[in-house]
Amino acid sequence: MAIRGYIDAVASPGYVEGWAYDEANELRPLRVEVWHGETMLTEGLANLFRHDLIVSGYGAGWCAFCLKLAPGSQIQTAALTLFEAGSGHIIAPPHIPRHYEREDPPARDLYALTVSDPTSLTSLTQLAACGPVFAGYIAQHGYAAFVRAAWAYVLAQRAMPDIIASTAEELRAGRLTPLGLLETLAQRPEFAAQPRPLAAPRTAAFPFGGAVP
Repeated sequence: MAIRGYIDAVASPGYVEGWAYDEANELRPLRVEVWHGETMLTEGLANLFRHDLIVSGYGAGWCAFCLKLAPGSQIQTAALTLFEAGSGHIIAPPHIPRHYEREDPPARDLYALTVSDPTSLTSLTQLAACGPVFAGYIAQHGYAAFVRAAWAYVLAQRAMPDIIASTAEELRAGRLTPLGLLETLAQRPEFAAQPRPLAAPRTAAFPFGGAVP
């Protein structure tokens, strides 16, 4: 098992930002710890979405963390180490991250809460790097099962047998991609009339077999 990660930055007023993921299971949510010498500064899950991580090919984009430090922590020029929580495995050896000024939003409006929520998608484009996850699900369960799961995931509906058969054939022939199917379902009138939050890959509610508690 190879676990990769990095501490990107320390952001004022008191956050540590970075990413971490397990190459053997990119959607397994890792719990990480940030240490300065013999002192643990903070811990939490690396389960946030960042588009730049998709571009870099890291953790399907869903492996970022932004962890709050204890009030008064002075670590702008400190060497920090990233560990996997529990195992003590060093993910990233000591280094001094860059420092930058970041302003907390003055109010937690609905949009801000949605963007920072690691359990829900804000757009299906956030699944752009989940092709291997979809392929693994299809390899294990078949195209028809993927179609049924897709309908349940996006529309909370059961697909009719004829739709399952025709859509499965489209997938099998490569005329439709798994992500394309999800996007097509999200464009249906019933979803547009009553959109609902879709579970993020690193949650148990994501039906395609990526998340491990």
